[in-house]
Amino acid sequence: MRMDGSDLQQVTKPFCTRSCAINAWAWSPDGSRIAFSKDGAVTAIGVDDGSIQRLGDCPRPATHDVGGDAGACTALAWSPDGSRIAFFRAGSRSAGLYMVDADGGGERRVA
Repeated sequence: MRMDGSDLQQVTKPFCTRSCAINAWAWSPDGSRIAFSKDGAVTAIGVDDGSIQRLGDCPRPATHDVGGDAGACTALAWSPDGSRIAFFRAGSRSAGLYMVDADGGGERRVA
């Protein structure tokens, strides 16, 4: 999108075929990627090329309300240098604050 609001482009189109319930999202510091939580995963999409990369999982617990947010990852935030993404995993036994490398490796619980 241009500064004046023209030239809008939908970057979610490649993976939103029937529905696109995104729980949380965050722009990378350099503006080249958007991290988001959808369908039990933290994923990043390249703004210019639409490349999609799964970065971390948001497992659902064994029992949950159908259609609820159990297992959702929320509150995504990029590190200032863009090398990591923090997120909160909710609704499961593994609930807590997590960090994952922006290249998809090294997921770890930090709190």
